[in-house]
Amino acid sequence: MNVWVHRRMVVIVLGVAFGLALVFALSRASSAASPNGNAPEPIVDSNIEENLCDFRVLIEAEGKIKDIEKPDGSIISTAPGLTVTMTNLEEPDNQITVSDTAAWQFTPLANGETLFVGRGQFFLFFDEDFTEELQQGIYLAIGRITWVEDAEGNPDASTFRNDGQLIDVCATLA
Repeated sequence: MNVWVHRRMVVIVLGVAFGLALVFALSRASSAASPNGNAPEPIVDSNIEENLCDFRVLIEAEGKIKDIEKPDGSIISTAPGLTVTMTNLEEPDNQITVSDTAAWQFTPLANGETLFVGRGQFFLFFDEDFTEELQQGIYLAIGRITWVEDAEGNPDASTFRNDGQLIDVCATLA
């Protein structure tokens, strides 16, 4: 094979390889621009809640979280592998650790309200009484829960539905 043909083949092969690399890089960049193309984000957080129970509660969370935007404008929020530990700071031996396996869906409604649907095992925090069933406090919900919030983000207690179990975490930690 003469040198000119060989060099031309090398240039063509390198050109094709560069083109394929560029195509793969652009496709990765476009998927990275969408939050749906990203992996769940790690989360490590701790907070002390002073007004939810009759005692201060240390809340520590570790795991991952991800929001998935759907074409209809709704958002699904997942927390794979999220572990939450709650400790009664007055009685530190009173502690629980729970896997928060929830998937939340936030769906905008035509009237400006938002429908919240939670499925799995997750925590609900209320700094004031919400319903007769849900007084001020922390609850572990297991199952499916729904409610509607108005355009300003205020939940409507009359729309609250619980198709599962609610556990009073404050009572458990007392």
